[in-house]
Formats: sequence, C-alpha cells, structure tokens
Amino acid sequence: DLQQAFMQAVKYLQNKIMIKVTTNNDVGIFNAYPFDTEFIQSGKALTIVKAHPTVVKKGGLCVVSTAASEGYGFHSLRGPDMVAPFDDDWLSSLGGRELVFFGPHITAQMIPGKIRTRVRIFHEWRSLRNYIDKKITSSKINIMVVPYASTQIVKM
Repeated sequence: DLQQAFMQAVKYLQNKIMIKVTTNNDVGIFNAYPFDTEFIQSGKALTIVKAHPTVVKKGGLCVVSTAASEGYGFHSLRGPDMVAPFDDDWLSSLGGRELVFFGPHITAQMIPGKIRTRVRIFHEWRSLRNYIDKKITSSKINIMVVPYASTQIVKM
C-alpha cells in the first residue's frame, strides 16, 4: 500500500537525519556541509539555533564552520543587478548570542554589511579555540558540535 510505504520512508529518514541536541551550551559549532562551498549558503547551518534557541545559552557563541572554497557564491534566482541579495542582519535571529565564522577562505567582504563589524572570522582552529577559552571563563565549557547542520532536523 502506498501510504504504508510512505510512512516507512518517513521513519527511515527520521532515523537518518534527526539528531538529539543538548540545551544551554556555551558554544555551538554548526557545520554548513554539504552547503559549504559558497559562503552565501552558510546561513543554513544556523537553522537549528534559530528554530531551537535554547541549544546555545544567551551570551553564548554560535560558530558557523564553512569552507567557502568557491567564494561568496550567487543565488540563481537573483538577477545580476542585485549586488547584495542577502545583506540582512544574521544576528537579529540569534537573540543575544555571538556569531563567529570559521573557515579557511572566509573574507570580511563575504560577511553581510549590516553585521560585518559585529562578527569575528577565524581561519585556524587554534585561534578560534583561544578565543573560546578567553570568552567562556567558567571551569567547564559545554560545546555542542553539529555536523551537517544545514541538513539536520532536531529532536529535542
């Protein structure tokens, strides 16, 4: 029966793409893979924290990890006269959480203009780790790493 086959497919996919996350983390590291070749798509990695803000505590750190190996990228549905189609405030939806970008090819010019001076970019893990250690001063740091964050569905 078609409906039964559909429900079996749904259950199969739920087991494959739903992840259980913890809440009240000091740091959330959200990897943009498989949408990480163009910086313009890296915002998809923040879907989890936008939908479930409690995964990172207020005042905490949201790290978007993306390669941006093909640069800023482009949106196929936008015309060439739209120079900055996604020049919005990525921070407004994070509710008091700091946003940091981590990746070898990220440049300041890729960051939306409205937030360019309010975010940090790190190209090396060591410098990001040092920043985390300075920012989070408690003796125990709760860090949540979400691989494939652009495609995950959260199970609370």
